[in-house]
Formats: sequence, structure tokens, C-alpha cells
Amino acid sequence: MPDDMKLLSDFKPLRQVTLPGLGDLECSGLIVLVGPNSSGKSQLLQDIYSRISGEPRRLVVASDIQIEKPPLDPFLRCLEDEGYFTTFEDEAGVKHMRPLTMYLGTGKALGQIQPQQAQQWYGSFVPEAPQFARRQSEFLNHFGRLLVTALFLDRRLTSLASTGVIDFITQSPQHDLHALYLDDKARELLHDEMLSSFGRSVWPDMSRGNVMSLKVSDEGLLPAPADRLSHKKMAEFRSIETEGDGMKSYVATCVSLLLGRRPVCLIDEPEMCLHPPQAYNLGRFIGRFGASRESATLVATHSSHVLRGVIQTAEHVQIVRLTRRDKLFSAHLVPATDLTEALSRPTLRSEAVLDGIFAQAVVVVEADGDRLVYQAAWETLHDDFRIDLHFSTVGGTGGIADTCSLYRTLKIPIAVIADLDIIVDGERMSRVLAKLVDDSRVSDDLIQSCNQVAEAVRSLPPTIAPADVAKELLSIGEGSMDWNQRDDVELRRRLGRLGNDMDRMRRLKRGGIAAYSGELHDKMSVLLEQLRNHGLFLVPVGELEQWLATYDVGVSTSDKRAWSNAAAQTVQKAGKRDEDVWGFVTAVGRYLSSRQTVLPNPALNPTGASSPAG
Repeated sequence: MPDDMKLLSDFKPLRQVTLPGLGDLECSGLIVLVGPNSSGKSQLLQDIYSRISGEPRRLVVASDIQIEKPPLDPFLRCLEDEGYFTTFEDEAGVKHMRPLTMYLGTGKALGQIQPQQAQQWYGSFVPEAPQFARRQSEFLNHFGRLLVTALFLDRRLTSLASTGVIDFITQSPQHDLHALYLDDKARELLHDEMLSSFGRSVWPDMSRGNVMSLKVSDEGLLPAPADRLSHKKMAEFRSIETEGDGMKSYVATCVSLLLGRRPVCLIDEPEMCLHPPQAYNLGRFIGRFGASRESATLVATHSSHVLRGVIQTAEHVQIVRLTRRDKLFSAHLVPATDLTEALSRPTLRSEAVLDGIFAQAVVVVEADGDRLVYQAAWETLHDDFRIDLHFSTVGGTGGIADTCSLYRTLKIPIAVIADLDIIVDGERMSRVLAKLVDDSRVSDDLIQSCNQVAEAVRSLPPTIAPADVAKELLSIGEGSMDWNQRDDVELRRRLGRLGNDMDRMRRLKRGGIAAYSGELHDKMSVLLEQLRNHGLFLVPVGELEQWLATYDVGVSTSDKRAWSNAAAQTVQKAGKRDEDVWGFVTAVGRYLSSRQTVLPNPALNPTGASSPAG
């Protein structure tokens, strides 16, 4: 930190944060932590907070965290200039440092100390010492906690509680509410944000004389200036303390980002207590006001809505995906440009795709009907697997390749389930395999095998005989064709059914590989097994609706939506089975379980024991 620094935020307390599998993290700007449950997102924030606060803690997620030591005099001068404490002399001429604020959101006050005590603590503050992390640092315990806005949920709910009024002419802000009152632009932006997300007005109020609080109005406009000076008028409005947890959390996050008073801001699960639209709005707000390179803002989230909002608004953002297996953690830095480019494609804009970022592995399926049935089968197998799978729908085979590309960029294990007829669509098959198979020679060999099978399938005649086609056409020609009697509806139905019967792919979709025999059957079986080895699971019975043929689903397969719902209920009612769709999904689960990898964390003790991860 330079000796001529002007603001506390000029100090960068995080010299180095090292993560397993990633190395050193750039500790500036906006950093978003994503990953499955218990992957270490919240624990990493606790690692960082404990180091800055000087608390002894064995690191749970980070491999190493190094704290910067500031030059003492400029550091204390900035703290005093920004209203954290004041220096005075007592009657005996002894100087004291009197605190003017509390630690944000904790309700804990700073103790009054003498400058000599600060110098003594500073002298014993040696971040490079091997024993530094094992002992409490008195300097950081007193001053370090002033450098970080730790917005864990419990603190977000109390950080903007009422506080005393100061002399705004002669005194510096001692509380975030004081700083908000003095910042006209921040007040305006906060009002606009709360109006947009909650339909309510929010403003600082001092009508009680010696108490300052945030008032809330259900109206879309601020009370008139004259009314805001009236104690009786203001008593009709609620204070922020009486609002729901969602709104209190939202306001606290916004205020902290708008003021930017501290060099480090930690926000843990900002989506807590919020509905999806508000979580999305808060993500956009974080992206706009938390991305300054002058500070470090770390956000741990499990919300695709928050993530989407951040990505759409932040000019610079680091996205780190954490994973955990067998008490070991691994981190992967996702290039924001890659994610932004991927999400610009229409096929990847659904929340269902982003939700996969927070799972251990993803199964890509074509449509929501597929998801219903395959997820129902997976849920019956919960005793056999310990892996969190997300089933992501992509709206047809055209969206499979783009979705796979996104998940591979994020290093998320993926498997694809597709109907068997994709095997005859060379272009789409090539695009999908290009995303699943790293070795181009292997991909080319698979494509060649697919083309051979496709040609063999196309060479087989339709299952309906030419004589039967002629007979049906003759019957249609002899029938009534009075459009006024709606004969056109029946005519279209019969022609459509005839066209389906003449479709050479009908055998493939309705009968699967069992509809073929001899060499073609054997080639198909071998090819499907080869594709499975690379994560592409083609439905061996042809298509989704051909599963459960021996079960009484009770709904015609012609109504795909109704059949999917009924089939999912049939699967759930039947429970775990070994055959049919259960066996197919079991193979998918085994494949993805085998793809789970993680790098060891050298910060753990030799036994690998660690605290629970959030």
C-alpha cells in the first residue's frame, strides 16, 4: 500500500489466495463462486474472513491465504479520516484511539486503545511467519475486521439496524447508514433498485431526533420533503428492521456495494429468502456495482438466477467452480468470455441449463418429457449412487452440442441421452461427438460407423407393403371429400398415418435395435456401446415412448406430454428395478460416477479431516 494513500479501499489486504487445482486467484474485482452443495463455497469465504480477521483457523478449502501488511501511519490515518475512530488526549495528556463504529453486522464494539498498543500489535504482526495462521493476530483482530464487509446471512439481517445520529458537518461517518445519508447518488440508486425489485421506497430517516434508521414505504414515491421532517408522519412508516428477511438482506447487500467503504466484500448466498426474479435483479446489481477493480468482492451462490444477472451486467468477472469429493476440494476458473459467449446462444439461455453448474454432473436430454421419465428412474436408484445429477433439457437434438460445450468449458462431467434416430443425422451427430470426444480420430471413426449404420437403415424398405399402400390410397380416393363436412380432417389423418407407415425410419424409432437382425443388429449394438463409453447414450428401444412396453402406463404414446407424466408416475410407483428404463439410467449413473475427479488440497491435515463445507 502506498504511503500517500487517500482511502481505506486503496489497501489490498489479500496478497494471495491459493486454491487447489487452480493456483493463485486474482484478488480484485468481482469473483463468483459456484458449484454443487457442500463443495466449499461458504467455507472458502470463511477461510478468507478468518485470515483477514486474524482468527486462528485451519484452512478448509484454500491451500494458502497470505495477508498484506500495511504501513501503519497511512493506514491509521485513513481509518480516522473515514470515521472508524478518533484520537484524543485525556487530562493526563495520554493519547487514546476511541472507536466510532462497530464491526459490521456483528453488534460487537471495538475497544478503546492507545496508539502504543496499536504499534505493539503492528510490530508482532508478521504475516510471513510460519506460526502466523495458528495464533490470533491482535492487530488483525482489532483492525482487520474493519477491512471486510462480511455479508453472511445473519449479518445481512442486522447490518442496517438503527444507529445514533452524528454531527454530519464535523464528524465522519461511523456507520453505513451515516455514509448512505451523505451519498446522494447512492441513496438515489438504492431507491431505484428497491422500487424496481420490491415496489417500495427506502430512505434514511432521522425524525426521531437522536436515532437514524431506514424507513420503508409501500408507495412507489418517497414521502414529500415536508412529511419526512414530521415525526408524526414518519411514525406511520415501518423501519427496515420490521421487514422480511429477503428485503433486509437485499438492502444490506445493495448498500454495501454502493458505498464500497471496505477493501473486501464477502457475500454468501445472496439469493437466500428471495424469489427468483428478485435473485436475478440482485445478480444484476452485484454485476454493476461489485465489479470495481479497486476492491475485491467474492460472492458464493447456488442460484442460476443470481449467476445470470451477474454475467449479463458485469464487464469483468471471475467465475470459480468448486467441487468436493472424499473431503478433497478442487477449483476451476471459468473464462468469463467463454461463458458469456456460450450463454449468448438461444439454446443455452434457459435456467435449466444454468442450474447444471451447481450439480456434480449433468445429463443432457432433448425435452422436458425425457427429463420427467429419466429423472423419475434416477430417483428410484438413490441408494445405489452418491452423486448429485442435474437433468438439463435443451429443446431437441439441435441444442445438445452447445449445451455440452458449455458444461465441458466448466469441467462438469456430462452424459447425453438422445433418441436412436440421431444416428442417421450425420451433421448433428458430428457436432455432438465433437464436444464429447477429445480425440478427433476416435470421433471420425465413430462418425464413419454411424454413417454405415445409417446407410444400412435407409436401404431397408418400409415395413408396409406397396400393395397395402395402393389399397389405402384407393380407399381414400373413393371416400367423401366434402370440406364443408370437415372430411379434410379425416383425410389428413389417414394420409399422415400412411406417410408414417412408409417412413423408413419408423422401424428405428418404434422398434429400436431389436427391430433389426443379423449383421446390422450386431453393428448397432457395438456402436451404441462405443458411444456410451464417450457419454452418448442412445435409447436402444428407439425413443422415450417405447420404454415401459410391459407396464400399464394407461396413456397412449400418441400424446407425448400426457404419456411422459403417466410414465414418470409408473416408474415411481414401481420403485427400483433392474430392467427397462431403470437399467438404462443405471448405466448413465455409473458412467458419470466414474468421471468424478478431484485434486488433493495440501492445506488439509494428513488424515484429510476438515470442517463441513458449505
